[in-house]
Amino acid sequence: MYPILETERLLLRPMGKSDFDTMFAMRSNKEWCATMLARPAQAKSDAYRIEFTHGLQNGTFFTVWLREQDDFIGFVEVDKYWRGSKNAKVIDYAGLYCMLLPEYWGSGLEIEALTKAIHFAFMGLNVNWLFAGHLVANPAPAMVITQLGLSHHSRCGGKNNPHEQYRYTRADYLKNNALADECVYDYNIKQSPYGHDNPIRVIDEIKIPENVDVGLCGQSVIAMLTGLSIAEVAAVMHVGTPGQEVHPSYMEYTLDYYGIKRKGSWGKRIAINKDTVLPDTCILLMNAPEGWNYFSLYHKGKYFDLRVGIVEKLPDSIKPISYVWEIYN
Repeated sequence: MYPILETERLLLRPMGKSDFDTMFAMRSNKEWCATMLARPAQAKSDAYRIEFTHGLQNGTFFTVWLREQDDFIGFVEVDKYWRGSKNAKVIDYAGLYCMLLPEYWGSGLEIEALTKAIHFAFMGLNVNWLFAGHLVANPAPAMVITQLGLSHHSRCGGKNNPHEQYRYTRADYLKNNALADECVYDYNIKQSPYGHDNPIRVIDEIKIPENVDVGLCGQSVIAMLTGLSIAEVAAVMHVGTPGQEVHPSYMEYTLDYYGIKRKGSWGKRIAINKDTVLPDTCILLMNAPEGWNYFSLYHKGKYFDLRVGIVEKLPDSIKPISYVWEIYN
């Protein structure tokens, strides 16, 4: 997950589940949201919860707080865009979005928050370029965007959502900022030393981690496949807090990082019924008695599950819904 970022007057904290009410208060205000690009107001909490959960899964949001008063004043999003490479996916570029409460508009705090977010994007995420924009009907943010160093790129969105897009390349950022080489972040995307022709290991034996919170199910499954600790896997996945939801793209990225061959995708997962024949090794999506879902592992006739351990037959209270990825050597 993103680290906490600090500036002279602000703390930018990774968004957590406890931020729902403050975020919804902003995202449901039509007047405020009308000023933002790609952020129409969410009138109903149930509808916003879908957006909020997606934001938690992707881990792209910072909530912005005044340091001394510890008051919530808005959010910044550094949205990651991935691309494929030979060994693993890497983050190619990022999109910047920001909304502060109206009483802080024009205070310089937006510049302060976004300056830090840009530094993190280039020096923490190592993106090649980033973009920001504003609605054509609301040109006021252009002054802030250009002050941050971005240059106008194009008008986008057609007739339905016309907006101006601005971009900033890593080369220009390094040229314009004397302190740009100061990288103080733990969140670094490392080039993988593995590949499908050089996996971390041959999967011939599975050991289930002991005393692990089921909230780390995604990390645990990959730890079982790689033979590594959950902490080592979480450091690559950048999701290490129990209960922080793991987006499927993070699972795929981490599998690719370790050179683990897979078939299938989240969007094309295979439903399981009593007649389904499972592959020798696959990652399952399970339904717990409490009604929530989690990841588990099946390997050569046995279930490796954080809730029930290693079993050949699951209890009736836990049901496999689908298998997402078939794993093979």
